[in-house]
Amino acid sequence: MTEKPWHLLNIPEGPFEAYLFDCDGTLVDTMPIHYQGWVHAIKEHGESFHFPEEMYYALAGVETHELVNILNERFGVQLDGEALMKLKRTFFRTHMDQIKPITPVVAFLESVVKTHPVAIVTGGLKEVVHLSLERVGIRHHFEHLVNFEDVEQGKPAPDMFLHAAQLLGVAPEKCLVFEDGEMGIRGAHAAGMQTVFIERNLA
Repeated sequence: MTEKPWHLLNIPEGPFEAYLFDCDGTLVDTMPIHYQGWVHAIKEHGESFHFPEEMYYALAGVETHELVNILNERFGVQLDGEALMKLKRTFFRTHMDQIKPITPVVAFLESVVKTHPVAIVTGGLKEVVHLSLERVGIRHHFEHLVNFEDVEQGKPAPDMFLHAAQLLGVAPEKCLVFEDGEMGIRGAHAAGMQTVFIERNLA
């Protein structure tokens, strides 16, 4: 029997009525570019502290503005979130040629999207997420994209996942979530949803 493209994913049996996907590090391999963008933006902002890569990946799923707050507190700096995001978006746009799909997850998405509702649940900025999805040719699959701007609390709170389930008209316990970050896994579980953890070596 030929293995399906997503055979490396540990997918629960279900049945599930909807599928929720994080974007960065789950559907698209953008995490290295985003990290480089943070480092570039911090330097251009005039700061000299080192933002460890391990810390960045440990905070995967934390919404952008909250990550700025964490950096300010951790390193005793006063980063301007809006200025930083402008610098980071410019960096990202000029390095989009490096974006690639995370093939097993995209293959699974394309196997279910014609028969089940799907949504993006992300801590990223919508503009940047749209660019990433368009780059790998899957933006058209998603009518609904939920981020921290749509709810009171971002990951690891369950708010975004519950909001996505409501938009799709599906009970939370009938949704399966694909996530690469601990914060997202915690948020999905808090929403009563099962999860598939996407490891970095799948990218």
